[in-house]
Amino acid sequence: MIGASSRSVPKQRIGSYVLVEEDDDMLVYALEDDSSEAVNTREDVHPQRVRRQAHGSINTNPDGSSNVAAKIPIARGDSNVLSAIGSVNAANGKGGFSSAGGGLAWDNIKGHGATLTASRIPGVADQLTAAGKANLFHDDHHDITASAFATRTFPDKPNFPTFDTYGGKVGYTFNDKIGASLGAAHTDLFKKTDYSAMGNLNLFKDRTSSLDLNAGWSKSVSPYIPNSRWEPSGEIMKFVYALFCFIAAVAAQDILLESYPVWYITPQDPIEQYQRHRRDVTFDHKTDNGRVFGTLGQNDAGLFGKGGYEHNFFNDHRGKLDGQAYGTRVLGPYGDSSHLGGALNWRNDNAAASLDVSKMIHGPTSVTAGAGGAWPVGKNGDFSLQGTYGKTGGYNSEFGGLAKYNYRF
Repeated sequence: MIGASSRSVPKQRIGSYVLVEEDDDMLVYALEDDSSEAVNTREDVHPQRVRRQAHGSINTNPDGSSNVAAKIPIARGDSNVLSAIGSVNAANGKGGFSSAGGGLAWDNIKGHGATLTASRIPGVADQLTAAGKANLFHDDHHDITASAFATRTFPDKPNFPTFDTYGGKVGYTFNDKIGASLGAAHTDLFKKTDYSAMGNLNLFKDRTSSLDLNAGWSKSVSPYIPNSRWEPSGEIMKFVYALFCFIAAVAAQDILLESYPVWYITPQDPIEQYQRHRRDVTFDHKTDNGRVFGTLGQNDAGLFGKGGYEHNFFNDHRGKLDGQAYGTRVLGPYGDSSHLGGALNWRNDNAAASLDVSKMIHGPTSVTAGAGGAWPVGKNGDFSLQGTYGKTGGYNSEFGGLAKYNYRF
């Protein structure tokens, strides 16, 4: 990817606000008084970043074409910025492109905004789109934003009528790391409504790089689609493949060999107890309250790769609770498969419990749960209790339990 940017930053103070440059953005602060003395009484108007300078980007596609985008402020006030925006996608340098457009954008320091754009898709249609967003709630940890849009499409074919598409979305973000959104869009001509449920997770971020997971499900409902169902979004598999490449690249620089983790319950099958322990290539990078992890290895199902993010919710008198989001790719003699899932793991000094839900792409959903504990009985004894449950779509449930008392003479 090739990137370029330009900006013009005025050194000024506007009304009762002061602009402070940080990275590529301008932070807007309010002052309680207008004295020239240095005071520590400034209050954030809103912890949103508002670009107040010209900004542009250029990047290249695998086929050699380029994408160009620019945003240039043309009017600004104490809390609002009006900008001209434009973009050209897949420009081949010979006058050809896949789409191009331009318009106006309004941004407010409280997180509100709106755009009005016109775009051209050569040989297909012209489009006119109005969109807006409103920040409903924001504090140090939580953000809720609602957005809506309406698009009118003018097809190039004279016998094809003009049609409208409109929709909206509500999104939630926690600590700028974990987010979720629900959206819907309707196209009147095709009597088609699209629904989406998406999630995003920032796995790693520093001043120069970021690794994010964006995954979700979508469904289209129309009289012309008799058997509609929720399907994973197309970006899921792209992320899984990219994540495995990322893990392999980092692991090649700093390889750590570990045994593949197993649950704390001792196998009861005598054959299992004497199987050779597997040794896998494992990557582990700690972040704030979590870690990015990955494993490349082999088991009875074939070659596998697993990568994801683990977040610690608490570690105190209540015990320790961790949550995971992960993706797995298996290459086996009976076919390949891809899985996406999440897990919760809790433990304290005497007990532990886990819940794992995974979905095979174009396959069934599996749920596994386990819990157990050991408690002392007198000076020389202890009592342990364990239980497991498993369910895969299309198959019967599996469950088991074990209670045991040990006495040491």
